[in-house]
Amino acid sequence: CKFEKEYAAQIANADQMLSVFAEFVPEEDPVVLVPEGTVEMWEQLLADKKGCADVELEVSAACADSGSGSGTLRAHGAVLRSASPVLNALLSAPMKEGRSGHIRVEGVTLEAARLFLRLMYTGNSPDTPSMVVLLGALDLAHRWQVPHIVAMAENELVGMVSPETLGELCEAALLKALPKLRSACRCFALTNPDVESAISREDFPTRAQRELRHLLHPATSKRRRTTSDGQ
Repeated sequence: CKFEKEYAAQIANADQMLSVFAEFVPEEDPVVLVPEGTVEMWEQLLADKKGCADVELEVSAACADSGSGSGTLRAHGAVLRSASPVLNALLSAPMKEGRSGHIRVEGVTLEAARLFLRLMYTGNSPDTPSMVVLLGALDLAHRWQVPHIVAMAENELVGMVSPETLGELCEAALLKALPKLRSACRCFALTNPDVESAISREDFPTRAQRELRHLLHPATSKRRRTTSDGQ
């Protein structure tokens, strides 16, 4: 552009302001209060190991050294089918899982799968899960298309953004299209002085690094794109 060099600072400021305006996230659906007795009933149903829990989830973590990574959990097919269109398809009669009542769950820990089930049944967790466990539950909810659990996990992860967690959380937000978490990561990057050194680390996730570098240095990113286009 003819005047790009002359107005580089103004362009950078305008880009940054637009990025901040773009952080707007619509309000969530209102929270519905549930009587404690209802929650307790669902907790008891989830704890029912032998009765009518007719589906077995065989959990196998991605890494062999993941703590309490593998094991089995039991759940109710009617609940799983109602919550997830993916599980509904898996548990339909013609499918192997439907005939056996056995589902292999790979890539998450047993703790993450247990949290996923608890959120599905009761909508809460008695303790604050770790970021790793939340990300695992989020992965299952995203994989099995259970949007209300995706939203619950995302809301918790928003409060966990820090210089140490920024890369992993921003990467998850980008890969899974999570607007609230992406917004939290971008706002944190704009206001925290430690972000520059954090995103320069070799182990910082690639997509998150690209996203945040463009946010913090829009003029530089634009020049790189222009140079690349001209080659």
